[in-house]
Amino acid sequence: MPLRTTIAVDVMGGDFGPRVTLPAIFKFLSSQSDVDVRLYGSQDVLLPFVQKHESLAARISVAFSQSDIAMSDKPSQVLRSKRDSSMAIGLRALSERDVDAMVSAGNTGALMAMACTILGRLEGVDRPAIATTLPTRKGQCLLIDLGANLEATSRHLHSYAIMGSVLAALMTGRADPGIALLNVGEEPVKGSGVVQAAAEILANDKRLRFIGFVEGDGMFEGRADVVVCNGFVGNVALKTGEGVARLIVDSLSEYLKAHWYSRLLATMLMPSLRAWGKRFEPAIYNGAVLAGVNGCVVKSHGGASEAAFLNALNYAAMLTRLKLPARLQEALLDSDISSAT
Repeated sequence: MPLRTTIAVDVMGGDFGPRVTLPAIFKFLSSQSDVDVRLYGSQDVLLPFVQKHESLAARISVAFSQSDIAMSDKPSQVLRSKRDSSMAIGLRALSERDVDAMVSAGNTGALMAMACTILGRLEGVDRPAIATTLPTRKGQCLLIDLGANLEATSRHLHSYAIMGSVLAALMTGRADPGIALLNVGEEPVKGSGVVQAAAEILANDKRLRFIGFVEGDGMFEGRADVVVCNGFVGNVALKTGEGVARLIVDSLSEYLKAHWYSRLLATMLMPSLRAWGKRFEPAIYNGAVLAGVNGCVVKSHGGASEAAFLNALNYAAMLTRLKLPARLQEALLDSDISSAT
């Protein structure tokens, strides 16, 4: 009989907390028969949920927290004074291998700081990174780093490329995903000294299929399977893309509601518009990996909806089955990253 997977869930994290996480957890358990959950949060929140869903009680365990982490809390403050929070208790369970993965929609800086402190880093990783998938004209690409480290050395970018390559291969099934560095131009002479040095390292690492530089528009055109950058650039690129997507959707909606003929056109186009909208639905892409920490940690967007948080739970279950941390560690040890500077 195969071993069951247990996912730790920070129930209190995120902008909406239990209002979103608990309904998503119920749907997750209803659809994933081989996965259990361990919930971390306030006793007043968790006990009524377990009592309400007695049919699932055998697959739910709980641990009560004594403090909450606000989205505005500083990571240094959290490390000192929020050791009994739902996030911290869940990460300790993961470090002790009582659970197989952890999902949280809480404060990103606090989650990364606590994960590094409690779980530690994989060998060969100085600075873990945040990675997620984005829609492109050709399908999807993986963007790493999204803001864990505002600055990065060429060695850090090399480790991001290795971990991104593993993640992309696991998700797409491609043995040699194309890797690009996000840059101000595609020409070989463009970019900062750090980016230039990283390009040389990646080009010389024969385990990676480095395809060169890519600009922001090329990223969304699908020119690379993995796009590597420091956290400052990655976060700006991600938020810009999200903003442009909202602008297009809102503008299109306003236009289609403006006149009787546009409303008629909207009725005729509705099936196509729904199919188009599903491809770019934010919930589908919710769930970012804390790549490089010694455990499987998935960060949900703080403002995630119920559907989006459900996707983060499914993503964590998938990565656990694929043994993500072990795959990342194997790739890092098999690379020549230790010689990069």
